[in-house]
Amino acid sequence: MRSFCFPVLLLMVSLFAVPRLDAQQESTDMKIGGVDVATILERLGAKLENGISTEDMAGYDRHFGLVDSNENGRHSKVEYIDNGTYLTPGARRGIFNAADSDKDGFVTKAEYVLNRIITDEAKALVQAMDDNKDGMVQRAEFLKHAEARLSEAELARKVFDSLDTDANTELVIPEYLRVWGKWARVDGKTPEQRLAVLTGEAEIRSARGRRGPPNGNARNFGPFSRNTEPVRLNRAGLKIGSPLPDISIFDADGNAFQMSSLRGKHTVLVFGCLT
Repeated sequence: MRSFCFPVLLLMVSLFAVPRLDAQQESTDMKIGGVDVATILERLGAKLENGISTEDMAGYDRHFGLVDSNENGRHSKVEYIDNGTYLTPGARRGIFNAADSDKDGFVTKAEYVLNRIITDEAKALVQAMDDNKDGMVQRAEFLKHAEARLSEAELARKVFDSLDTDANTELVIPEYLRVWGKWARVDGKTPEQRLAVLTGEAEIRSARGRRGPPNGNARNFGPFSRNTEPVRLNRAGLKIGSPLPDISIFDADGNAFQMSSLRGKHTVLVFGCLT
């Protein structure tokens, strides 16, 4: 069996924007032209966590670990904003605040991954409408693509106006991500609950503030741990003869399985990094 990790382009943007009053009002009641914002995102092509690939998940998991310098399973503002080396401190602060869904001053792996899923997909869908590739989506460009997807010209115009928070008839990434992010979280579920579908668990319990596993045995279910200490095999103090932690790993075909399923069998595990 081989386990792979994949690099990802660490491109993120600040989610700060000052909303226009009418756009803010429509976002607050979570309907645009009488249509639920969740339905609007779906018509525009958003699949959110249901469309994430194994490769992207591996990349998100890897980058989360790189920033989590003290390995406690969450990003602090010092780790992410102060010690970050990409973009600007303001951009990093905007990303951190958007990801910190419960506003406790920390970003868990589930919060981080869900935010990456939402923002990366939003950028892919909206920037694909940028026909002249100038980095901005003009009103005419958006309507050209969105009218067919939304099936209503008037609805497409209202959606654009809600995303165009500064009312200058063009969309830039930080501007529309702020609104899109609110729409994508309208279900009110926690990131752990939403990402449970990716691990096969009925529910992933949040363990914020807990410093270790309740039974002394670290367990990792896919990319999200039930405790705040993620399993790291190269730093777990394992010795010859030590039992492997019961973690979820992926085979060469991308199928997840539990290490416990190999108990009682003579098995050779080959771990690698496909870069």
